[in-house]
Formats: sequence, C-alpha cells, structure tokens
Amino acid sequence: MPPKSIIRFLSKILLHNDWECWEWTAYKNQDGYPRFHFCGRDYYAHRASYELFVGPIPEGMTIDHLCGNTVCVNPTHLEPVTREENLYRRWRSYHAALEREEYVSEPHEYEHSFGSF
Repeated sequence: MPPKSIIRFLSKILLHNDWECWEWTAYKNQDGYPRFHFCGRDYYAHRASYELFVGPIPEGMTIDHLCGNTVCVNPTHLEPVTREENLYRRWRSYHAALEREEYVSEPHEYEHSFGSF
C-alpha cells in the first residue's frame, strides 16, 4: 500500500487504546462492513488492515473479527480462518447472544418484592 494510502487509511480510524477496537469512521457498505478504496479498487477495510499491519492473508482464508465488531480494523482483533470457521463462529456468537437475552429477560427475584426501578 502506498504511504499516502496508509495515511488516508489511518485517518479513518477512531482509536481509543491499542487493545480496544479501532472503529472505522468512513464508508460502510449496506451490510455495515467498512470499505476502503485505493489503487483503483475497493477493499474491505478489515482485510486491508490485516494485510497492512500483519501480512498477506493466506489463500482461501477469510478474516474473522475476534471482537465481533464488524467496524473494527484493529489487526490484533483480526484472524484468518476458513469460511466455514467464520460462519460457525458467527452462528455460535448469535446463539450465545440469544441465550443471554433469554436470561436477562427473566425478572429478577427482587423486582417482585420492590417493583422495578
């Protein structure tokens, strides 16, 4: 990636701390995934970030957001995995969220005694 493109890429990131998500602040596609245009081509910003800071993405691999935040481009939150593994992780995360929702939706025992606040 040319130095001018690197500077432009970094200017589109909201950075709180090195270990937290680096939130993409520029264009996102209709599915909410960040996009970055350089050298006459559009790239997923998380893929561009991985290649910029880590190295080439192995052939046949996709990039998984370990943090689950699709607008994150922090290379320490990105991992190359097979498409099947990426889909499985998304499925597992979705079902875990459903279980948490069911658990949270149950009234707490003290709500019956004192009412809800």
